[in-house]
Amino acid sequence: MKKHMKTNIGQYAIILKQKKLLLLTPISGQYLVFAGGRLDTEEDDYEKALAREIKEETGMKLVSSEPFDIKQ
Repeated sequence: MKKHMKTNIGQYAIILKQKKLLLLTPISGQYLVFAGGRLDTEEDDYEKALAREIKEETGMKLVSSEPFDIKQ
């Protein structure tokens, strides 16, 4: 089992296609979320980590990414 949460940095993608917004239902099923997550301990590249999370959760390939909001 690999450790998760190298940092407290969460990355989430807003995925739009044909004017539709993709939201996921987590296992808890209590609310909808964007695809994404946190870096694993061995990851240092934020864009690759986000691409991995999107692929794992949706099967989709990350085409482009650009941060739009950063909070500390």
